[in-house]
Amino acid sequence: MLTEQVLAEIKSIWQKSEVTAKWYESVCAPPVKTAVSARLKAFRDQARYSEMALLARSQLPLGKSDGPNPPLATPVSQTDKGPDGPRKKRGPKPDYEIASRVAEIVKGIAPDGKWRPKLDEICEALDEPKLPMPKTWKPKHGYLSWCEAGIDATARGRHMALEAIKHHLELAKEAPTETIP
Repeated sequence: MLTEQVLAEIKSIWQKSEVTAKWYESVCAPPVKTAVSARLKAFRDQARYSEMALLARSQLPLGKSDGPNPPLATPVSQTDKGPDGPRKKRGPKPDYEIASRVAEIVKGIAPDGKWRPKLDEICEALDEPKLPMPKTWKPKHGYLSWCEAGIDATARGRHMALEAIKHHLELAKEAPTETIP
């Protein structure tokens, strides 16, 4: 159905003049029809196969599979726990202390919350107490301080400084509040 509509539109475009209509019928129509038909057939077959696989898997109990394909859903208890209890998060642990120090400095320089135009001042202020910069800056990009990244002429460093400060500000908002029992 879609094939006929597409072919009809293509044909109507080419039939605006007699010369192009004859050329289209002799040169383009057969290959276009064949290519469109083959692609649509392959797409339909893939969609049918996927639908059948989904239906077959949805009728299995969670966590069990008859074939090489894994089940669509895994019980939450399997993903949250490892063999020795709860699984630890991967990657570096968030440093809420540094994030809160960065947030204090940014708030001191830009109390209204518009800190991006004052990036140079903020970078200088971050270098004064020797706040650690992201660990990848020195080996990958050669920046030795917040100021070096903030004043980089290529704008790459400036963007990295903006993103790092933004990350620290978001992390400071997420920081767990200490409760005294």
